[in-house]
Order: sequence, then structure tokens, then C-alpha cells
Amino acid sequence: QNTMLLGASTVSVLVVVAAYLAFLLQQKPIVRDSHFSDDEFVWPPRGSVYRSRRVADDLVMKMVEAGPPNAKQVIIFLHGFPQTSSMWDGYVQHFAEKGYRVLAPDMRGFNESIPSTRKVKRELTMDLFAEDIKGIVKAHNRLGQKVILVSHDWGSAAAWKFVLKYPYLTRAFVAMSVPHPSLYRIHNLVNLPWSLRHVWYFFFLGAATPLGLWKAERDDWAWLTWYFLYDSEPLTFSKKEVRALKEVWRKSMTSMIAVYRMGIKWFATSLLPWLDDNVWHPSKQPSTVPTLQMFGHRDAYVDPAMAGASMHPDYVTFSLSRTHVYQASHWLPDEKRALCIRHIEQFLDSLPPELPSAFTDEDKDEAFYMGD
Repeated sequence: QNTMLLGASTVSVLVVVAAYLAFLLQQKPIVRDSHFSDDEFVWPPRGSVYRSRRVADDLVMKMVEAGPPNAKQVIIFLHGFPQTSSMWDGYVQHFAEKGYRVLAPDMRGFNESIPSTRKVKRELTMDLFAEDIKGIVKAHNRLGQKVILVSHDWGSAAAWKFVLKYPYLTRAFVAMSVPHPSLYRIHNLVNLPWSLRHVWYFFFLGAATPLGLWKAERDDWAWLTWYFLYDSEPLTFSKKEVRALKEVWRKSMTSMIAVYRMGIKWFATSLLPWLDDNVWHPSKQPSTVPTLQMFGHRDAYVDPAMAGASMHPDYVTFSLSRTHVYQASHWLPDEKRALCIRHIEQFLDSLPPELPSAFTDEDKDEAFYMGD
């Protein structure tokens, strides 16, 4: 079994290398404007502020804030690749109007949230993402209160890590498109090389070189727009939103793709049987908080077949947890915005009364920074 898995991994690497060479040699893909709408795009939304918050000693994070500052419940919206906090347009306004304090950060390495390397240069890890989320909670003086996380794509991966590490800080968790990390890893590794159709881009982006990034920008990000956003239902994204995303990619793509380099290392080291939490002996750490998982049945990047196992007790144990599968692609939050908002709201309304957060004295004593 070990030999088969390692052999499949070798084949996968060769396929990715071939794909990368093909990318460098290919003509610029044709991206038709008709796939995108003429809708207006305004971000940050009216009634919100876009401000800086120090969440770590190496990171001042930019985030949109809306809703009553002293609201009893806080929702943190976490985006994925290749988007920014702007993907939560509509969600921020809706839940702010419902009385929630809403926070939508640009994640570490994305857009304006670029870490400083003057004092310390940290290796990107899922633990670091989890600490960033905790830093958001601290920066708003909310350590004595559980927060709600709503996430998509890499934002979901980061949120899973936070929920598993800090369940006592989590009121509820909504994960879009990405299941429990142990399920994601074992499903894709065991099904290699067939799972490559869902994860090849993962290794492709992680192996990107300055030459590849130069070609992508020279082609006005046509490949990225075609491969990712073209997979959405027509008119899901607007032309103005795509232009705004291209500006973000132009200034921060080098740091954005670091998540895929981190992911490659995570996959590779999980094959080593002498390390903790490897694919041969995965740690059993389920979510113990109310968890809503949402998947699109046409997802080309995360195999929707994992939705069937997502509620297994190895991954989720709280009785109010549930999984929904939608007639949608990976861009479920954008394509089915109104439906997702309604289902998230119904899920939150079903929660039992909140108990105080059991934060530690160490948490309580840590200083926090209020941004400008």
C-alpha cells in the first residue's frame, strides 16, 4: 500500500511539472466579457469601515467592519483564494442589519494584509492562520465571548484549524466548500492519481516560479481568470469585480500563492509515518461546536464526494451540525448568495443559548491593539 501511494505521488508530480511547462508555452486563454455581468461593485460596502488591526507582531490586517460595535454576537467572514474580503458582499450588509458585529478581513498575504519581515519572518502554517483569527478576536476585545466563523476555500481551512484548536472561543462554524482537513487529505491521497482532477492546480500554483508569475501578469491574468472564475455560473461575477481582483493579484499574488506552497508541504509530510498526524495514523480531532458544512455538487477544485463523509463522528460530533449540498460550483457563496444567507441565518437561529467563553488567564492577560 505504501509503495502504491508513493508511486501515485510520483506520477502526480510529473503530471504537474508537465502542466507547468505547458502553461509557460501556451497562448493567452480567451476570456469572454459576456461571462461577467455589468453590475456595480462597491467595496467596502456603504455603512462599513475598512481599517487596520494588529493581529500579530508581524501582521497589521486590513478588514471590513460593520454592525453595532457592542453587539452581543460577532461573525468573522474568512475568504479564500484568489478572492479577498470583497467576496462577502451582501453577507456583511445582511448580518450587520440583523444586529451582528461583522468582521471581514483580508487574510494573511492577501491584498493589503501583507506581513512585515523586518523583525521576524514566519513560515506560513495553518497554526499561524489560526493564531491570526485569534488575533482578530483579541483586537476587538472579544476573548470573553465566543465568535461565529463563516468561511470559504482557504478561509475554511484556516477556520477548521481555529475551531479544532480553540473550540472554547467558537460559538458556531460555517464551512463552505472545504471539509475537515483530515478528510480532505486522506480522500485525495488515497484516490491519487484520479483525485488529480480536483487538486492538480494545488501543486501547480505551489510550484509557481517568478517566470510563471511574470507570464500570468503579462497575459493580464487571463489564465487565472479563465481557470477559476470561468468555472462559475455566467454573470456570477461582475466585470468591475474582476478588474478589482486583478489589481489585488498584481500587487500580492507572490504572497497569495504561499498558501499552496504550505499545502504541498502539508501533503508531503503527511506521508512520513514517524511524524504526528500522518496519513497512516491520522489524529482523531472532530469539531465539537455547531458546524454547518456547505458544498457545491459541481465543485471542480474540492471533490464534492467528500460531502457524504463530512458528518462522520471522526470529523463532527455536535448534535446540531449538518451538511448541505447545492446545485452550484466551487463559487457557491457567490452563485447562491441569497440562499446561503438564508440557510446560515436559519442555522444560527437554531443554536442553543450561548455559554460564556472559557478563555484562559494567558488569553485574558495578552495585550490587544485597536487599529486606527
